[in-house]
Amino acid sequence: MNQPGVNQLTMTGMIAEAKDLRYTPGGIAVWEGMLHHTSSVYEAGALRRLEYDVPAIAFADTALQLVKIPVGSSVRFIGFIAPRSVRTQRLVVHITEFKDI
Repeated sequence: MNQPGVNQLTMTGMIAEAKDLRYTPGGIAVWEGMLHHTSSVYEAGALRRLEYDVPAIAFADTALQLVKIPVGSSVRFIGFIAPRSVRTQRLVVHITEFKDI
């Protein structure tokens, strides 16, 4: 039986890096940057500290709003994980919503 999967991500993090806003050939705004995440989770009965950077991308209105958020700001991100493009399997966080915290 073929069932659709779920791909939804919610995380907090700091905007560690933000590239200049750019536009696709079709005129869609694109924001690209790096998110820094720090947290602790329980895994196999033990506390595990997480700290990592993850590449992120946002399009259209979300990109136009993210470009206003300064590097170093803490933000709650909602989105999904997907390959950067059809030509690569390198995964990035696609931000669809965010809230400055």
